[in-house]
This record gives sequence, C-alpha cells and structure tokens, in this order.
Amino acid sequence: MSSESIIKAQARASLKGNLVTLIAALGLCCAVAVLVDSVVGTALICMGAYDLESGEIRDDMQLLYVLGNVFSFAVLALFSPLINGTIKLAADAAKSGKAKIGDLMYFFGGAGRYLKTLVINLALCLPVLIFSYVLDPVYIFELFGLISTKAPFDNLLSGSLYSLSVFIGVVIKLALYFIFMHYPIFAYSTGETDNAAYCVFGMLSFSVRSFPAAIKLFLSFTGWILLCFFVVPAIYVIPYMLVAMSNSVRWLIHDDRAKGII
Repeated sequence: MSSESIIKAQARASLKGNLVTLIAALGLCCAVAVLVDSVVGTALICMGAYDLESGEIRDDMQLLYVLGNVFSFAVLALFSPLINGTIKLAADAAKSGKAKIGDLMYFFGGAGRYLKTLVINLALCLPVLIFSYVLDPVYIFELFGLISTKAPFDNLLSGSLYSLSVFIGVVIKLALYFIFMHYPIFAYSTGETDNAAYCVFGMLSFSVRSFPAAIKLFLSFTGWILLCFFVVPAIYVIPYMLVAMSNSVRWLIHDDRAKGII
C-alpha cells in the first residue's frame, strides 16, 4: 500500500464528523471572495470602467481597472487568515479527529498573531503571483506576437501554441505553489512551526526535498479533481484534499525532525 493511499485512508476517516465543519469554513472563505469581487465589480461598472456593448475595459479606464484589482487583492489579503484557519481545522480533524468551527478565526486572535499571519501569507503569496505572471507562457507568446488572447484559435498554429502554453502555464503555477507556498503555509497553519522567518526563508530546502511527495499526493487526487467539474463533488473533494495534505505535511516534518534534518 502506497504512502498516498495510507494518507488518503486516514483523511477519509478524519472527515467523519468533521465534513460539515470544513464545508462551512470553505463556504465562508468563498463567500468573502465572492462578496469582495461583486462589490468591486459593481463599483467599476457604476464608474463606467466597462464598455457595456463589448464587455471590454474602456481604454481611458485601464488605470481605474488596475486600481480596482489592487483594492480587491488588498481586501482579500486582510481576510486571508481565514484560509489559515481552514487549514488548521483540517489539521485538527487529522490529529485529534475533532475540528471546532470557532478555530476558523484562530489567526484573527490578537493583533500579533493576525499581523504575523498576514506577513507570512503576503511574503509567500506575492513572489508566487509575480513569477506566475512573468513565467506564464501565454504572456510570453503574446509578448512576441506568436498568439493573441483575443483570438487564440485564428489558425492551427496559434491555436496549438495557445493550448500548449495554457497547459505549461498550469504546470508552472502548480510547481511554484508547491515549492514556495504549500509547505510553509501548511506548516504554519497546522502549528508545526510558529517562526515567521523560518516559514518564509527557512523551509525552501524542505519544500524542494518534499516536492515529489506533494506532487504524487496531488496527482493521486486527479480522478476526484475531475469530478469537481460537476460542482457538487467539490464540497467533499476539497475538504478531503485539505485533510490529506495537512496530514502529509505533519508526517513529513516529523520524519525530518526524527532524522535531525530540521
């Protein structure tokens, strides 16, 4: 039996009695994101940022559109400790078999803890977002005039390049996430480390060393992820993945500590 199968079996057992709590936590995170997006989008429409006939951003409103997106990101960043709280609930379900919905707000408890969480989240997220954009093949191919995102399937060559660039872009984004964000965010949120500097700067070697384990576990959920296209299964799949991943991070860190590596 593979380590992925064992971790997933443990996760399924941990979900019993905790699934509703995790769904509620994820629902609140989604509700906040949708609310912020809706408010900012409505404000941009009211300020005339969009050409209502074409649905495109008006040329003279590009700056306003950028500022609106920056504002959205800033507000979402302020609420990002909800994500840490959701991961904590998943870890509690794996460790003790009981996730308490009140712990969703754990990282909002006290100015020090909240600010530390905010700094960690931003320090880990911003580089990944920047590199995801700079290394995005769609952006690079369009920059050199090889494709056009406005009409990507004008001909067979541009359509093939666009499809390939989208696929490669997804792979690059996943790699960036799992190397630079996944383990530090989960280690901090699950209580495996409370050191902000170590989370941001010290876990890179651990992340690189454990990268294959993260990818193998993620790929083992491929069938479940495909089911999410039917929407409703995502209510089960995302909590399932969160519990499995938090459990995996815990065991990998404990294993390295036992070997004296970290």
